[in-house]
Amino acid sequence: MRGMRDLRTGAGKRRPRLPRTRSSALLTVALIAGGVLGPLTGMAVGSGGWTTTVITQTSPCVSTTQTQTVPVLSTVTLTTTGTTTTGTTTTGTTTTGTTTTGTTTTGTTTTGTTTTGTTTTGTTTTGTTTTGTTTTGTGTTTTPTTPTTTVITTQTTTTITLCNCPPGSATATGGAPTTQPAGTTTAASSTTPGATGGSGLGLSATPSASTPATSTPATTATTTTPTPGVGCTTTTTITIPPYVPPTNTAPAPVQLRVPKRNPFAAHAMWIWELPATDHGNIGRIIAQARAHGIHTLLIKSGDGRTAWSQFNRPLVARIHAAHMSVCAWQYVYGNFPAAEAAVGALARRDGADCLVIDAEAQYQGRYVAAQTYIRDLRRRVGPRYPVALAGLPYIQYHTNFPYSIFLGPNGAQYNTPQMYWIDIGTTVPYVFSTTYSYNEIYQRPIFPLGQLYADNWGSPNPGSIGQFNRIAKAYRALGVSWWDFQSAKPAWIAATNRMARLPRRFAPLTNAATLARGARGDMVIWAQQHLDGAGARLLVDGDYGPATQAAVRAFQASHHLHVSGQIDGRTWNLLLHYRSVPVRWSVRGHTTYATIVRFGRRLTSVVALSRASLAAAARSERRH
Repeated sequence: MRGMRDLRTGAGKRRPRLPRTRSSALLTVALIAGGVLGPLTGMAVGSGGWTTTVITQTSPCVSTTQTQTVPVLSTVTLTTTGTTTTGTTTTGTTTTGTTTTGTTTTGTTTTGTTTTGTTTTGTTTTGTTTTGTTTTGTGTTTTPTTPTTTVITTQTTTTITLCNCPPGSATATGGAPTTQPAGTTTAASSTTPGATGGSGLGLSATPSASTPATSTPATTATTTTPTPGVGCTTTTTITIPPYVPPTNTAPAPVQLRVPKRNPFAAHAMWIWELPATDHGNIGRIIAQARAHGIHTLLIKSGDGRTAWSQFNRPLVARIHAAHMSVCAWQYVYGNFPAAEAAVGALARRDGADCLVIDAEAQYQGRYVAAQTYIRDLRRRVGPRYPVALAGLPYIQYHTNFPYSIFLGPNGAQYNTPQMYWIDIGTTVPYVFSTTYSYNEIYQRPIFPLGQLYADNWGSPNPGSIGQFNRIAKAYRALGVSWWDFQSAKPAWIAATNRMARLPRRFAPLTNAATLARGARGDMVIWAQQHLDGAGARLLVDGDYGPATQAAVRAFQASHHLHVSGQIDGRTWNLLLHYRSVPVRWSVRGHTTYATIVRFGRRLTSVVALSRASLAAAARSERRH
């Protein structure tokens, strides 16, 4: 936190450049079905796939049938018939004169069990008339439209080779081959298939106007060629079956609900050094906090593997007695993650309502240390204990920080990014838009952490503090917190309970940041984990290369999105419906490895990290 600001952010006048990275080789791994990437249908994209070879010999005839099926991306033009109905008018419908008269029931007598003398007389309905119904001008206009989309289909290549076989001989599959003149080609449609055995990229099919927009017709092309001097004839048939859009929908996303009594869902104030805050007078601290609507205090409980004595049970009991919440926060470095987890767990023993992990630049590239810390912490505090990450807000400048572990499954349930707009060198609206567009992909409730201290770049004022509160509400944040009590002036603390007006033409930014080919780092790792969770066979290496781009294109096509190969806001929204695939992290030398289990196979890859992160991580993680 304080004293680490030069490492925390990276924008404005002191914004570091995006770290330069180097390409990293992948381990040679044995993959299923001959492909690194598999689309959501469960097959591998590319020249691999499933190949079946059947050889039948009936002297002197030898028949060989080889069938290869691969999924391909096809550009399909769908012709839709548009129906327009115009000019229908109904006029002059009138119903008049309905009268019912003279209904009389007389003479009903019941004697014992006998009913006698029931008479109904005089029921008459008269004068019902309907006039003037006219329908004019009904017309139907058919307007063809031809939208184009990229879809996933399968391409089956069947090669039948007959050697020394008379015309009409049975093939290996039991059928009779079609005898054609040598070198001729018969095509069932105008489709031009890709090269035999290739990926099939670029195939196109144009159905007739009567074809419904929900499918495309099958296409088949057959080529027969002789082998001179050998007596063999090879018949190659390429078949693309009809494309039918998938009817399955993505599973419901995992919702992480914020409890009503969550200590983060309120105005909160951070305390770094208790003796330097109102001279350590906890009674005055509580009184001042309550006077300004502060309901939660976050007090430092540890630094690395050292516990701070200022956080203890008597302190927690006194704050609870004032009907306030109290949380512990711990600064971590990653050098001794197991010991740091033990220090963090002491907060629960002392009665803290939650724990906040202050992990910053020291953890960049340290995926093994982050994995160890989170695993050991959860073992000690349990899976439901409230934990938050107070991390670096601008993820795009800290690409090697393991957000996917700290905010991933079994990690922190809440995200409190350090949105210090003055320290970063930007405005309050911009710090919100940038932070949210990058942090929301990790699907954790965001509780903004604002700035109440002065630095070389300036100091906050009541207006900007009130604006921070107001914009946080516009982004539907359930609570905000402030750094920190000992640095804040009384006027600043008073402003934390105020709301300013929104800037003119202000609108919250709701789209997630876009990832494209060439990107590297933790956001790519997070995307790859979810692509694998959606059915792809993709290595998790943090490198948005050709394989990741192809997986994204396949995902977009199968979910009827615009096929761009980039993960934009709409793609993120659907992709995050799928659970991420667990990753086991390891390190050897200066190299970090990610291992996943897919379809019964362990797949290990080298993770693309920057040189600085690799060196820093290796120095720390070789100890674990």
